[in-house]
Formats: sequence, C-alpha cells, structure tokens
Amino acid sequence: SVDMLNVLERAKELILRPGGWGQRVFARDKYGQAVLSRHHTAVKFCAMGAVQRAAWELAGHGPAFSPDWTIGSYPYCMGFTLEDAFGIPVRELVAFNDRADSTVDLVVALFDRGIAECKMQIEGERGDQ
Repeated sequence: SVDMLNVLERAKELILRPGGWGQRVFARDKYGQAVLSRHHTAVKFCAMGAVQRAAWELAGHGPAFSPDWTIGSYPYCMGFTLEDAFGIPVRELVAFNDRADSTVDLVVALFDRGIAECKMQIEGERGDQ
C-alpha cells in the first residue's frame, strides 16, 4: 500500500529538482503549459500537484490512485491525513504555495514538517502495539 510518508518524501523530491517547483497550477510541462500532475510530460509541480504525482507514481499508475488525495481526507497512514501532516487544511496548502512571497524553500520546509509529523505518527503507532 501507499503511505503518506512515502508520498511526502517523493513529493519533496519532485519539487526539489531544478525547476521542479511551480505555482498557480498543479503541474506544467517543460514549455510551461498546464498539464495533469500524472501526465508523462509534467516536470514542474505545485505542492499539491507534487503530492498527487507522488501518490500516483507510488500507487503504480493504476486505479489505487484516488481523487480523494486532492482533498486531504484520504487515510494515508492509519487514519492520518494530509491535513494532519501539514497542520493546515489542503486549501491553505494550495494558497500558501501560490502566495507571491512563497519560495521553494518555504514549501520544502512545509514538506519537512509533514514528513516529521508522519514519522512521529508511525513511532506512536509502534509504541501503542
């Protein structure tokens, strides 16, 4: 199964590639045209587009990819959601990414927070067993 920690780590990798982060649309191709985040020509992603692409890649490009990933309520990890990881509603994640003063470093810091939250959640679940 695809879990949120893997999705967030892969999404972070996508936006850290040179020219990999973008704003205003989920994904763009190398010409700057908007494309679906799962399209083979997508090379630049906003934060949410990177999450969508990572989830799709890790789910094996198949039907396990759920549109619910886009609203943050999909139970990635034992009921732990995207909103739990980032600590903000998904609509605020999108707005944060698209602010005029946002930078790739700020978005990466948000991913680092989400990854840390996932790791704490996993450790907590192991401790409960």
